[in-house]
Amino acid sequence: MKYFKRLVFAALLAVGAVFLVACGSTTSDNGKYVYKAEKDQIKSILKEQGATEEQLEQVADQISLSMTIEIKDEKAKMTVEMKALGDNRKKSYDLKADQKSKTLSSAEGGKDKVKYKVDGDVLTLDVKEADSTDSEVFAFFKDAKFKRQK
Repeated sequence: MKYFKRLVFAALLAVGAVFLVACGSTTSDNGKYVYKAEKDQIKSILKEQGATEEQLEQVADQISLSMTIEIKDEKAKMTVEMKALGDNRKKSYDLKADQKSKTLSSAEGGKDKVKYKVDGDVLTLDVKEADSTDSEVFAFFKDAKFKRQK
């Protein structure tokens, strides 16, 4: 009987451990993800917008761009901060996050919707298949890798 009790206890312990591991494996995308554009990326964006090489050399060092996406359950917020030629601009957008289908959309409704992917601590936006009326806005996110802040 003593061995039977130990065997039952060990079996319950094993089942409990499996249950705890299985329940703890549900991950969410909640967190703050930050992207800071490098000088080469800024030059590339400006070049796509029609800037000449001479213009790029004059202004590339005076421009910085950072974007933050903060996801919390079904809500998300994107903040874009740009410093250019001594002018600082910061704009925030409220978004809806659907963590099951991995999409971000405007909190105000509308057609704009973009898929995202979280791989480890890096969030990327899939703008190739973005359903948007403003494709120029999504050009900024084409190669952006947002890193999770702890």
